[in-house]
Amino acid sequence: MTEAGGSNKISISDRQRLIQDVISVPRDATAIMRACAQNIPDNCDINYKQLKVILHPDRFVSPADKPSADEAFKRVSWAEGEIEKRFPSDLDRNHHFFQGAGSNAEPHVEGELSSYHKQAYEEATPYIQSLYFGLQKDLRVNLYQGPIPAEIRTPAQKLDVINKKIQEGNSKLQKESELGIIRYQDLLGIWRLMFLSPELAPSQM
Repeated sequence: MTEAGGSNKISISDRQRLIQDVISVPRDATAIMRACAQNIPDNCDINYKQLKVILHPDRFVSPADKPSADEAFKRVSWAEGEIEKRFPSDLDRNHHFFQGAGSNAEPHVEGELSSYHKQAYEEATPYIQSLYFGLQKDLRVNLYQGPIPAEIRTPAQKLDVINKKIQEGNSKLQKESELGIIRYQDLLGIWRLMFLSPELAPSQM
């Protein structure tokens, strides 16, 4: 896995894979940004400016890579402009929008859930709802660096406590530690992409 950091933590192979995915998706702002988010390594925060630096044709020595990089650079620049039109007051090009930890979900842990899992999920439901509505107010929220608004911070802390209870229950029954854990960080990444999709009505989210 890549260590936490910015664009200097992205390898050449990561850049090439990112470029290929960006130029292969339809010319749709959401699809382009989703392709970007899915190709940022774990625990690596990238803002809009850094993303375009990564894709800039001048960053590639091989002439064979430059045409694809140029096309990817143009697509991301176009998508950024489209998103700015949708959220003119929210777009911050310095904001760490692409969070690898949020775009690459943790592996699913197989196992039979117990009654304490169900109880935990019932307890967690209102906090997950609070996260959902809190993210709607500010799409720039980043759990890995502040400031984090109370609408996000408070339910996230509550979910951390619930997850700890789940892990304690798993330990007592000798189950996998991560079985049934509520991965709300992944949910925030998914919801952010949904909110940026104009084709999705609120009732569909």
